[in-house]
Amino acid sequence: MKRGGEYLHIYEKPFIEDKLSFRKDQIAGLYQAKAMLAYNKGKIDSAIYYFHKQIESDSTYNTLTMGYAGLMNCYSKKFNADSLRLYTELYCHYNDSTINNLNGLTLERIQLLYNYRNHELQALKKTQKAHRNMAKVWILLIALFSVITSAFYIIYKHKQIKKREILELQRQHEAVQLQLQNEKSQYIKLQEKKYDLLQEEKTITINKLQSKLHSIRRTLYSENVGLQQCLLQSEIRNKFSLSIIKPGIELNNEDWKELAKLVEGQIPSFYSHFYNEKYMASSLEYKIILLIRTYFTPKEMSILLNMSQQSISIIRHRLFEKFFDKKGSAKEFDKMVKSISL
Repeated sequence: MKRGGEYLHIYEKPFIEDKLSFRKDQIAGLYQAKAMLAYNKGKIDSAIYYFHKQIESDSTYNTLTMGYAGLMNCYSKKFNADSLRLYTELYCHYNDSTINNLNGLTLERIQLLYNYRNHELQALKKTQKAHRNMAKVWILLIALFSVITSAFYIIYKHKQIKKREILELQRQHEAVQLQLQNEKSQYIKLQEKKYDLLQEEKTITINKLQSKLHSIRRTLYSENVGLQQCLLQSEIRNKFSLSIIKPGIELNNEDWKELAKLVEGQIPSFYSHFYNEKYMASSLEYKIILLIRTYFTPKEMSILLNMSQQSISIIRHRLFEKFFDKKGSAKEFDKMVKSISL
């Protein structure tokens, strides 16, 4: 068995070096011998490998039958039931149909020889026909070349004509562009002149409006100064000032009504700012508002109303949000009240 393995290795060496020169049945025979050697040595996995190589190298029925028989014996040794069943079925299938397949192969070889002769005759006819067709192809190629040459010449002449037309259109386009630029420059100059005239008119109008605005501001300033002097120099205002200096002088409701009459007489819209459908000041709130408009300080108001300055500041802060719909400080409320002059 050892010497047999050596002979197999000697035989395998030229097979590896020049595999293409061997027939399939020789390659299959080599793999079968290596498989049987491995099987006898007890190397079942190696035997399975070489039996598979035998089946892959030659697909004739004898090779397949011997290969499947070897695999069946190997898997029987390994107690592999599934593989044993598979290769037993394959062995039985190919073993029963071997004789029929051999007869089929003989007929197939005869048919191949007959087909080969027919192919030779058909190839000869095709060669003769190809020569005839080649002559026709050359004639067609020459005709096609003439047609293509004529077409290229026509296309070339057409391109020359189109090129001249394009150049003419470009010259016309440049002339139109030049004309448009001249008209555009003239239009721009005309618009610039109109703009200069409008600018002069606007400047004159602005100057007139500014002069009117200055005169209105001077008038309003003089009126505000006159209103301030009228309020500060009134008798009732002086009485309120004396009551601060001299605590013995008491103020009654008539004095407050007279102070309101003074402010409302000088500023007709004053009352409507604090008494309307949306807002309505209380008696204390309106007294504070009157004192603010007649230029009394928070300290003086605290004396006149017998309240703390902090309480008065809180009321003024609340009145700003109540009458002007936004939050602000007490000083801002004083400023808004003093700005009411019409």
